[in-house]
Amino acid sequence: MTDFFRLTCNGADGPLCIDTAPTFAWSFGSGWERDVFQRSFAFVLSCEGVTVFERRGKGRITRLTVPKKLLRPFSQYVWTVSVRLSDGQDLTSKPQHFSTGLLGDRFGAHGALWMTAGEKYERQAIRFNKRFCLHKPVQRAAAYVFSTAWQRVSLNGVTLREDEFFLPPNTPYAQKCLYVDYPLENLKVGGNEFSLLLGGGYTSCYSQWGWRWQQGKGAYVLIRIRYADGTTEEIVSDASWEVLDDRIRSCDMYDGEDFDATYTPRRLCFAETGGTAPAGCYAVSEMPPVRRIRRIVPLSCRKSGTVGLFDMGEMLSGLVRICITAPRGHRITLQTSELIEPDGRLCTASNYKAKSCDSYISGGDAYEVYMPTFTYHGFRYLKIGGLTKDVTHFSVEAIVLSADVDSQSRFSCSDSTLERLYENTVRTLRNNFTAIPTDCPSRNERTPCLMDSQCVEKVAMDQFRMQAYYRKWLDDILVAADDIEDHGNPDWDGDRILLAYRLIEEYDDRDFVRQRYPLLKRYVRVFEEKSADHLWREGFGDWCHPNENTWESFHSCVPVVNSSLLFAVYDRMERIARVLGKEKDAAHYAEKRQAVRTAFLSEYLHGEIVGEGKQTEQLMPLSVGLLPAAEADRVFLTLKNCLDTQPLDLGIFGVQALARVLPERKAYDLLLELLHRPTYPGFLDQIADGATSLWEQWSSRGRMNSHDHAMFGGVGEMFAAGLGGIRPLENGYTRFAVFPRLPQGMSWLRCDRDTAAGVIRLAIYRYTVGVELHIDVPVNTTAEIGLPDPGGDMTLFDGELRLPDTAFSRTDGYIRMTVGSGRYRFRAVKKR
Repeated sequence: MTDFFRLTCNGADGPLCIDTAPTFAWSFGSGWERDVFQRSFAFVLSCEGVTVFERRGKGRITRLTVPKKLLRPFSQYVWTVSVRLSDGQDLTSKPQHFSTGLLGDRFGAHGALWMTAGEKYERQAIRFNKRFCLHKPVQRAAAYVFSTAWQRVSLNGVTLREDEFFLPPNTPYAQKCLYVDYPLENLKVGGNEFSLLLGGGYTSCYSQWGWRWQQGKGAYVLIRIRYADGTTEEIVSDASWEVLDDRIRSCDMYDGEDFDATYTPRRLCFAETGGTAPAGCYAVSEMPPVRRIRRIVPLSCRKSGTVGLFDMGEMLSGLVRICITAPRGHRITLQTSELIEPDGRLCTASNYKAKSCDSYISGGDAYEVYMPTFTYHGFRYLKIGGLTKDVTHFSVEAIVLSADVDSQSRFSCSDSTLERLYENTVRTLRNNFTAIPTDCPSRNERTPCLMDSQCVEKVAMDQFRMQAYYRKWLDDILVAADDIEDHGNPDWDGDRILLAYRLIEEYDDRDFVRQRYPLLKRYVRVFEEKSADHLWREGFGDWCHPNENTWESFHSCVPVVNSSLLFAVYDRMERIARVLGKEKDAAHYAEKRQAVRTAFLSEYLHGEIVGEGKQTEQLMPLSVGLLPAAEADRVFLTLKNCLDTQPLDLGIFGVQALARVLPERKAYDLLLELLHRPTYPGFLDQIADGATSLWEQWSSRGRMNSHDHAMFGGVGEMFAAGLGGIRPLENGYTRFAVFPRLPQGMSWLRCDRDTAAGVIRLAIYRYTVGVELHIDVPVNTTAEIGLPDPGGDMTLFDGELRLPDTAFSRTDGYIRMTVGSGRYRFRAVKKR
């Protein structure tokens, strides 16, 4: 029996508030039934019982966009989809809900004023309070809140969205501001109190390399109430709101939080209004919120006097939560770090200028629980001070925080080293998904790094459900630069175009990209203007290859890396234009792409060697398809010789290209051999040194060396896409390929890949007599399958059924078939 697997609005599940044109999508599960596909569908969108949009269609369409002009602000919508499948099944989804927010209006249009408490309270938490009375029953109410600091909202003493952190998400405030919606379900007839607590966040204490607001904490609030009799009322931010201080005496993203449970908050003043608010466009946040992902109890503890050193066993991004019984006024300090010294002392070097220390002053209650509100840390080790004999009860745990982008993707295999590298890669990505993809969670940066993100977006999409998250990120980086001087190199700013294409390839999110196509063209035009000879010689290049620990030595292969990425930018822009039906533009970008190829071959290809013969110089043009076939074959032989005879000399782009090129060239055994090298530089060398995440540099210590840096995560392309061989043949995975491979030394591999069309599940096993492949293909999709050919005479079974020779072909080392949806168990058995 088939059922819907996932129903999404703008890439997200469940109730949400939107301000954009909604794109609806649905997918199906997989089961024993074979060759099942959607014959027709009927979609209905209604508001308060009135249909506002409906569409019927035939075929396999599972995605549609409703024009924004059909929506009304502050309204609740319900949508359903009914489908008929090829096997006669009729399915109707459960009603799916979403609401709309301001829908393009500014807060000022509703009378809301920008309220602040002045700049003198920049480093401490402050609270804006509003008391109001209601005189009749409420049908529905919601609050819409924007602030330039992180916010916590409560109504009548109940914290709203309690399990969501770092609201609202970081954006380039001069161009774009995201507010947060709060359903108000506990309003009551009579007196009510609405409270907005602000602290930490992306204000003047935030890194100069990030998007920050330097004019003090401030907020807009709009509370919209619809009464049971159909009338409405709006309560807004203005000078009538009280300003109070808080028990959070200081708070900073980098330095930590100080909480005094003995302090009694006091009223400071009434809100100031009329100050400068961010000028960007306001929209509700549709980004997956940052939540508690899991809890970790310490692996070990060493106590010396009143100080305890705790090892959490792995690198994490999040908070420390303590439970304590202690005398009133007793102080506990919580210092975090990624590293410890050889003698066991805490090492804070990789925190750089971040103090990463929280403190708690006990209120003297019988049982107190504390977890910071307006900070977070990247750490494995925790030093706790103040553990005197007066503390009669104490326990501690770490709370892992990350954007809520969970999925059903998994990878496991018979190679424990490979599994460990997979775990480290996934953990590092997780630890750097907050309001933006950060560089690292430990030091005083955590800024929007386009280059770091560019290197891992494919892996992130393989592993997590990133559509809504990367929609937000793409919007951020598209609006963040206003003029040509703000535009950088392909290794940094190329992310805008490459990510836009990835959203199409992975999710078939063409309508979203279509709305942003003019901005994409603007960025590509800048690349054209700044590369008159069709090459690019500036930038970071293959950043953080094995180096001498100086700024200059971090750069490598700059012209080849950036010229290859310029080729990729034109190539992806051509593909975007073709998907959107803009053939004239596509022809223009194809011409630019070819011009880069011609110039590159003339400047950098010397026989069978690219550039100076460095590993990354061979890898980069191969990874983006820049070299013609014959030249690519020769260059690959040069690359193999380099990798066979030399230590790895790869930075972040080189590692990503390695994980892509070697599987494409079927050099699986070489890839595995490189990953198993136990010496520096290598991932196994890091794992032997205790690494539970990816490092910023190959060496353990060095200048600005984070031990939880996502940018080397491009190595993860070797898992689902490389060894699993899973790749889309049509945008959105409605047709896909599965060509898994087991290198020598591996006996089995399992991979589940969560896609826009459903979960693809595969397992492959090698036996003495042959190979076995298990694969689940989602309903409404088609798969091109390649079973590794054991060679010689063999028999192919589907379950216990022997397949005739006409059911498959044998080419290029694979037994090839095309199948529809269903569950398959193929066995290729050698004849004796």
